[in-house]
Amino acid sequence: MSAVRNTVGRGKEPTPQDRGGPASDAALREYCDENYNQLLSIIAEKFNKEKEKNEKLKEDSGGGHWKSRSKRKKSSGEEEDLSQPWACEEIDPFTPRIRYFDFSKTRMPSHIKTYDGSEDLEDHLKIFQATAKTERWAMPTWCHMFNSTLTGNARVWFDDLLAESIDNYDDLKKAFLENYLQQKKCIKDPIEIHNIKQRVGESTEDFVRRYKLERRDVKGAPECMRISGFVHRITNPELIKRLHDKILKIVDEMMRVTTSFLRGEVAASNHEQKKSFPPWKQQEGNQKQNFKKRRLPKPAKAGKEA
Repeated sequence: MSAVRNTVGRGKEPTPQDRGGPASDAALREYCDENYNQLLSIIAEKFNKEKEKNEKLKEDSGGGHWKSRSKRKKSSGEEEDLSQPWACEEIDPFTPRIRYFDFSKTRMPSHIKTYDGSEDLEDHLKIFQATAKTERWAMPTWCHMFNSTLTGNARVWFDDLLAESIDNYDDLKKAFLENYLQQKKCIKDPIEIHNIKQRVGESTEDFVRRYKLERRDVKGAPECMRISGFVHRITNPELIKRLHDKILKIVDEMMRVTTSFLRGEVAASNHEQKKSFPPWKQQEGNQKQNFKKRRLPKPAKAGKEA
């Protein structure tokens, strides 16, 4: 308070309190009353500076996540350069040194397939790593290119990783193997094949696709159990009759019969749709067919000329 008194009350005779002596409450109250306006402006200025400092610190830290730093407001005179490469803001499992590495000129070879979590993960890794070595990619490029192969459940897994938890390809490979090898260990009992059944409202085609995926987790079930489980869990009576009409011995044969049946259903559905066309549309179609069937008269041979 003595510093304030020296600033505001400059020109006045120094009091004992100004010389470092203790000031009574009454003297301080009297001083504040006399210099209220000057003290108020000083306090307001100090409060505003502290507020700006705290807001800047909060904006820079962003709660400890890099994402908030990109939201820093630009000054009124600074314009955004729209010609620069742009990416939407999202939580990224890669650390900044991997995330901001420039790999824009790198192209994925055509023989590298996507991975959705349903195929053999070790085969996918071996093929990808062999290609990365041949292409002589930098380590951050390994990370970005492997990430670009992930789809479906594998993409969901990657997006759920902790922010900035992947600092190199070894981290990514380790997390990938730990997740999918753990799933691979969860082998279901063979009897579980009978629990794969068609759901209410689920089409036969969708059930067949799901059955193929879920049966991979059931190891040790004999062919007859797999066939029985499938036949007794579908709800299409025509397909059930078709499967019962033939003595099926292997699952692949059962799937061939099922695929053939589904294709027939699609063809029949298309035929019914054509029948539902208005009469003028059917007549127009018949005219086109008749026109195609017309044949031009054959030219007369040279020997038969008059």
